[in-house]
Amino acid sequence: MASLQGFVMTTTTTTTVSPARLPLRQRRQPQRSTVITTATTSSVQPLTPRLM
Repeated sequence: MASLQGFVMTTTTTTTVSPARLPLRQRRQPQRSTVITTATTSSVQPLTPRLM
C-alpha cells in the first residue's frame, strides 16, 4: 500500500502540472511520460525495502 500511496502522490502532482503546460508543449508528451515514469520509480523504490 505504501507503493500505491507514492504512485497516487506522483499522479496527482503530474495531473496538476500537465494541463497548464499542455497547450504550450503538446509535442513534448513523450518526454513528459518518461519523466512521469522516472518520478514514479523514484517514489516507489525507497518504499520497497520497508515493505520487505
